[in-house]
Amino acid sequence: MSLDGKVIELSQTFPSEAQNSQSNLDALTDSMKAFADAQNEEDDKDTSLLFVKEDETENVDITPKRKNFSFSDSQATIATSLLIVMILILGTITLLLCILVLVQQKRNKPIMLHGQPVITPEPKSCVIISGWFVIKSKLMILIPEDSFVAEDAALRIKTMLNNTIDINVHIQKGTISQSAKNPEIQFIKKNDGMNSEEYSVVVTEQHILITGCTEAALHHGFVTLLQMFPPDIVGAAFLDMKDEYGSTTNKSKETATTNDSHAARTLSSKLNGLFGLKDGTWHKSGKRIPSGTVSLQCVEIHDEPQYKYRGFLLDVARHLSTVSEVKKMIELIAFHKMNVFHLHLTDDQGWRLFIPKYPKLTEIGAWRQNTRANFAERERTEDLKLHERNDLDYGVESSITKQSTEVHSSMKSATFEDIDSDPEWGFTRDSTNLAVPFGVYGGFFTHEDIREIVSFASKRGVVVQPEIDMPGHAMAALASYPSLGCKEMKWKVTGRWGIFQAVLCSKEEVMTFLEDVMEEVFSLFNSQFVHIGGDECVEDMWRKCSACAAQMKKAGLSYASQIPCLFLNRMEKAAASAGKRIIGWDEITECKNRKNDTAAIVWHPSGDAESIALKGTEVVISPMSFCYLDFNETRSGERCNNESDYSNDMNQISLHTQQHSFDSIDSSLPVPFSLSANGAIHSERLSNYYNASLANAYSFDPLYFVSPRIFRKKELSPAEQQDAEILRKNVIGGQCNLWTEHLPTQDKREFNTLPRLAAIAEALWIQREKKDWNIFLDKMKKHLTRVYKSMNWKFNNMNL
Repeated sequence: MSLDGKVIELSQTFPSEAQNSQSNLDALTDSMKAFADAQNEEDDKDTSLLFVKEDETENVDITPKRKNFSFSDSQATIATSLLIVMILILGTITLLLCILVLVQQKRNKPIMLHGQPVITPEPKSCVIISGWFVIKSKLMILIPEDSFVAEDAALRIKTMLNNTIDINVHIQKGTISQSAKNPEIQFIKKNDGMNSEEYSVVVTEQHILITGCTEAALHHGFVTLLQMFPPDIVGAAFLDMKDEYGSTTNKSKETATTNDSHAARTLSSKLNGLFGLKDGTWHKSGKRIPSGTVSLQCVEIHDEPQYKYRGFLLDVARHLSTVSEVKKMIELIAFHKMNVFHLHLTDDQGWRLFIPKYPKLTEIGAWRQNTRANFAERERTEDLKLHERNDLDYGVESSITKQSTEVHSSMKSATFEDIDSDPEWGFTRDSTNLAVPFGVYGGFFTHEDIREIVSFASKRGVVVQPEIDMPGHAMAALASYPSLGCKEMKWKVTGRWGIFQAVLCSKEEVMTFLEDVMEEVFSLFNSQFVHIGGDECVEDMWRKCSACAAQMKKAGLSYASQIPCLFLNRMEKAAASAGKRIIGWDEITECKNRKNDTAAIVWHPSGDAESIALKGTEVVISPMSFCYLDFNETRSGERCNNESDYSNDMNQISLHTQQHSFDSIDSSLPVPFSLSANGAIHSERLSNYYNASLANAYSFDPLYFVSPRIFRKKELSPAEQQDAEILRKNVIGGQCNLWTEHLPTQDKREFNTLPRLAAIAEALWIQREKKDWNIFLDKMKKHLTRVYKSMNWKFNNMNL
């Protein structure tokens, strides 16, 4: 009998379902040996006794179809090898199952680095306690009755746990004495004994306590607790945020729906393989991670920030964001414990805030005929009361999206008929000579939109700080009301970037207009500061204006360059009457008669921030080379291609570098940019300005930037000690800025923001001596990037 026939007989005798057990494998081995022995006996005796006909016995295990079977030694070796392979396969499958179980258990515990839980920004004090807090089948959260932050945080903890763990979460308001049982998680709002943003998180085997004396402090504690959970679970805290983030329509509908559900899909895809569920169904099926398998390291954390002002600017004038996108950016900065959301509402390219007394600001000023960024990716929603018009030459009929009841009745199509009759309107070409015929681009926020944004931010310990740019960057206002200018002429909202001659006139009717606008702004926003711009004013129009000359004479001014001081002084008075303070870009510090409580954001690399702060003005530091997130991120320490045609901005950075010899950067940190022999910066100019690395962002420190002569010294003279105390008081923090000329979509804005926001947030939070670049990178690579993915936040992984 041939080997093929014997294999057929063996497969018939030992069916595949029986081969899964070890006993059948042993039987198969014994039978193979028996066949080999029988074959040897046949060769010696020249007999055919090996095989027995089927009808001669009832217990025959092997019934051959033909005789003269020869089973050589080599064939026996092959068969034995096959058996060994089968055994190895079974062993491998068993090992893989064990590994999957271990992976599941590991995912249910938080990541620890250097024996510490991964928290960003790095806390001031973190002491590990032995033991673990185990998430059991029932959990109660106790919150103060007067804390809207604690209530929102408790709801998100409940959402996170309900979407991932087999658990019943109950929220109760009141104090521990009013509670029927001891809570597992408790928020405590103290009346005194702690600084405004100081908080503590204490995790024991029995409970978790989050303590702070303000709403912002409680939110910081909540974020710290959130970050202590396994990263794949954290994203589930945002699964049910659709009502908060808002819904979208038109072209944004598909994108927004994807964004809202992506966190659920990301998390489910990682868990479903362990629980045998189809992707995307685990949170609907009722199946969860078993209770008792998720635990947190017991720990005592006491923390507070180094700087009280930690800001983030979002420019919605150049490229607008929907209400839901604005909320997402607020969520993003709050997760990194930033506390000021600077909303840049007006510029030459658009006016984004509805003012009832001046409806043309949004009828005309909110729209422009083109934009220079990637128009194929534009996203539009009803949130921004979109009016989109496309030219019939491009096969799309004109249409007007329905406006909200607040402003719909005042929208007039005649505005756009006037545009059509203007021969200057139409196609434009950008620097790449690319035609960009967009029709009308624009949108704005209603009062209802702003209240929704402010309320959302308040629940996250963030204040929304508005900016109404004046007296420069005013082309959108002038296009709406030409009489606001020195010469009444026909302006148009520009779709190009840069600095223009469009400035407001200093005559009285313009001041009245601005006071009316600011009255609306003061009532809508809850921030202490209101930003008025004050930067980049071209003086040509003022020099030729008789009305401005009269105002200068009345105020005793000698130069047209002093006219911005007239605007500053009037806005200071208006702000004081509303209980607010004015803040502006560092150009406003040239006004010698400004109020003492007026603050400045220093953005010029060569700005004299030290002398400004020593004279008593509170300053926020926001230099381009550290804090402009619209700059392209480069590899940390990488030498960039040199280019001879530096702009004035890059020359200023170079001059600042030569002047201070990078004293503002700790020598222990990676050196940002590459320096030539004379100290000049090598930078590669790309579409969105210049470059800045992650290491550069992490090395930022406002005090070191303001006065390296003092803060790099180990020993100070009495005079220097006095200056150091004044600077510590008046340098109140820093701010990173996301200008959107070249960032037209939400994905691009997030991509440019992360992870450099995390670097700047930590730089503004912890003491400089606690900074550790390598630990920060470890946190980003091993923990935060997984958290970002679970939350569906886009990020640049170039340096990770």
